[in-house]
Amino acid sequence: MSLIVAGRFDTFAEAQKAAQILFAHGFKEEDVTLFFVNPPGQHDPLVGSGAQVADRGSKSISKGAGMGLMLGAALGASIGAMLCALFGFPLLLTLIAALVGAYLGSLMGAMAKTLTSTQERTSAKIHQSGVLIAIHVTVNNQADATAVLRQANAKDIERAHGRWENGQWSDFDPLKTPVLPKNL
Repeated sequence: MSLIVAGRFDTFAEAQKAAQILFAHGFKEEDVTLFFVNPPGQHDPLVGSGAQVADRGSKSISKGAGMGLMLGAALGASIGAMLCALFGFPLLLTLIAALVGAYLGSLMGAMAKTLTSTQERTSAKIHQSGVLIAIHVTVNNQADATAVLRQANAKDIERAHGRWENGQWSDFDPLKTPVLPKNL
C-alpha cells in the first residue's frame, strides 16, 4: 500500500496550479494525478457499482402509501355511508368516497414518509464532487504535499493508503469515507 495525500478543488485550473507548485517543490509527474469526482449517486452507471439510483430513504414510501390507502379508504367509505344515511344519496357515493379517500390517503401517506426519509439521511461523509489532486508521498514528504495543498486552498485534504499504479490512485473509491486528519 502506498501513502497518498489528496485535496479537492472546484476547477481543473485550480488543481493544475497546485500541481505546478508541487512540481516546483520537487514532486515528480508520475506521483501527481488529477481526476474529477462525480456528485454523490453518479459515480458509475453500471449495475453493481454502488451508485444510488434513488434516495435510500425512499424504500419506506410504499409502506406509507399502503397505510394511507387503507386509512383513507376507511375514512372515505365512512363519510360516504354517513352522507347516504343522512341525505339519502345513492349507495354508489359510498364507493366513490372510498376510492377518493384511498387515493388521497395513499398520496398523503407517501408524502409523509418522504418528508421523514429525507430527515433520516445518514451523515456518512463521502467524497464530494470536484477535481481531486492525489499525490503519491512518503512519510518524509507528506507534510510538504499537505502544505502545498493548503497554500493552493484545497478543500478536504485527506490522507489515504491505497494502490498507486502507473501514476494513478488505482483503487480510489468515491463512496469511501475520506480520512481528514486535523494534524495533516
